[in-house]
Amino acid sequence: MRQLAGQLGPIQVVFAGKAHPRDEEGKALIRRIVQWGKKLAPDVAIVYLPNYDLDLGALLTAGVDV
Repeated sequence: MRQLAGQLGPIQVVFAGKAHPRDEEGKALIRRIVQWGKKLAPDVAIVYLPNYDLDLGALLTAGVDV
């Protein structure tokens, strides 16, 4: 991803979600995402938005054409 950013320009990846309190795999995935963000900074901006809900989803998708 770092190489791609070098070729194409800045890349920002946004993750959002919430793991169930007993979902150990989900919580581990969130930890890995945060670690990736630290390792790839400042070449690639990776952010994780916790506590995803419908209101946050609406903000993230407002004005988006897919």
